[in-house]
Amino acid sequence: MRTEVHKFGGTSVGDGPCIQRCTELVAEASVEASIIVVSSAVDGVTDTLVELVAAAGVGDGPGLAPFEALQERHLALARHL
Repeated sequence: MRTEVHKFGGTSVGDGPCIQRCTELVAEASVEASIIVVSSAVDGVTDTLVELVAAAGVGDGPGLAPFEALQERHLALARHL
């Protein structure tokens, strides 16, 4: 059986329905191949983290609110799934 790598990230994992579609694609592909799944950050998360680090680097830390928003976004995705 051949091996395939499927990489998802950004808008392809942007919300619950998108993530569900990714799982469907993997399930379909796994009928004929061994699948390795790689997932990067959810849509917009990498940019948000880069902005937060840049702000912290110049002493302009935003407090906990942005991190709590990221946490809630991921928890909402988990609840949906």
